Amino acid sequence: MKRALYLGFVLLRLLLLVSKAQDADSFLRIASSVAERNLIKRVEPQYPQMAKIAHVEGEVMLNIVISSEGKVTSVKALSGHPILIQSAMDAVHQWEYKPFIVDGKPRWVTTVVNVPFSLPNLSPKPPDANDIYYEQEKKCQTLLLDQHAYAEAESICAALPGLAEKADESGVHELERAYKWSGWAYFKNGKFQDALTAWLHQVALDEKSTRPNSVVRGYAYHNVAHALQATGDLPQAKSYYEKALTLFESAHKQDPELEEFSNNLESVLRSYASLLRQMGDQAKAEALEKERESLLGKSAPQK
Repeated sequence: MKRALYLGFVLLRLLLLVSKAQDADSFLRIASSVAERNLIKRVEPQYPQMAKIAHVEGEVMLNIVISSEGKVTSVKALSGHPILIQSAMDAVHQWEYKPFIVDGKPRWVTTVVNVPFSLPNLSPKPPDANDIYYEQEKKCQTLLLDQHAYAEAESICAALPGLAEKADESGVHELERAYKWSGWAYFKNGKFQDALTAWLHQVALDEKSTRPNSVVRGYAYHNVAHALQATGDLPQAKSYYEKALTLFESAHKQDPELEEFSNNLESVLRSYASLLRQMGDQAKAEALEKERESLLGKSAPQK
């Protein structure tokens, strides 16, 4: 009798796990930036005393599920220092959101949130190489993206690779970003060969990393294709557009609901079709444009 009850209990647990897995599949995955706009109640985490004593800082990344009423119903740690994770989870469990409306109905959604932990600086220190790099990168982005001051941005952004190499804490990802931004500054000022050189450095760094299907690499390939097209090397530009398209299509297939992946795919389809028309391949250009129109149709909000 006891064995039968035990087996029944195990079967019930398995059924509940399957049910939860099926429910998870129905959640709409949204970008962190989209979720942030709906956040109406944010509870800051309590800094663990042990973390203060050990001077532990950093970010905790959490995957959360938000109900149709805007309540956080599930929190799962993805990364972060073990001392900080529980405090972050306790705080985020108390967050509240405006309901996420899709097709006129509130939906359960899942997203990723980052919870930062930092201790106050009791003794200010002069900026080191890392501080200088990050401040310069911020200026570069502001001039390029917000102010469109391209001439002024060039000297600021062009210095980034050298600063990234001097920054002790900067790794390959910072150096990649440095070449990306310097490339865009050159490109916006019509210096396409300089932009190409910078972006090829970015690609070389990324290809040495451990991200064989990275969307970041897709951005790098797309940038190189832009520069090659601008310098008149159309066959090579076509090769890089193909590489970018492959990575963006793969990312979109894995998560078609994520707006960022849809935008990436739409952008490369548009650019690649333009190149093909320039090369006289009208048939393939039209095929890519139809694929882009289909993508835009699927991502358009329903009335």
